Amino acid sequence: MEQFEPYIIQHGINDLEFFVGTPLAKDWYDPPRSYALLEYQWVLDNIPLKNKRIVDGGCHHGHYGLILLSQKANWVTLVDPHPSNLDIAEVNIALNGFQDWPWILKAAVLWKENGTVHYNGQSNGALVSTGIPVEAIRLMDIDPKAEVVKLDIEGAEYMVVPDALGSMKIESWIIEAHAGNQTETNAQDNLARQLKDSDYKLDWVNRESMKVEPYELGTIWPGHSTLFARR
Repeated sequence: MEQFEPYIIQHGINDLEFFVGTPLAKDWYDPPRSYALLEYQWVLDNIPLKNKRIVDGGCHHGHYGLILLSQKANWVTLVDPHPSNLDIAEVNIALNGFQDWPWILKAAVLWKENGTVHYNGQSNGALVSTGIPVEAIRLMDIDPKAEVVKLDIEGAEYMVVPDALGSMKIESWIIEAHAGNQTETNAQDNLARQLKDSDYKLDWVNRESMKVEPYELGTIWPGHSTLFARR
């Protein structure tokens, strides 16, 4: 088996660079998926980030976080349960000269209550009934003044978002909504309905048409994709 050696590539947006630290990162980010680049550019064009307080839940190696940091946010909190993910994210922050900007890394899982949960230990790990224990923190307790929240948390969004809707004044959500680990039929559409009922305008990345489109309630999702909610 060929030995993997880390390397640096162009991120894909603006002049950002990205440190590819693992074989999984090579698969995900070199090159970046076309729908991811579509999403990033739409966020830059449509979601105010400058001078905002931002939470990046499920930051992985910081690929999305670099987009959020690059817009001179007021404060960015990057959250991930996997220690090596946070280490690589920190390398990417330094690589792009953001190390002196207002940001913090937090080793935790976003959840509906504070305490301890378990995840499977993988780099893109999901919560499981038995596994590696990790601190669970409500979004409210990560940053009660967060104005923009990005979530890629492998199904935990269905617990985190409803909890935050009742306690926080978030302006914009960026949510990668997952289906594979949900028993609820079309859970993504039900989540969208909750956001709509809280007076958010909805859009989503339609990966089939490769467009960001207004989201229509009742949509049957082909898999997982990203939902945007703004107000």
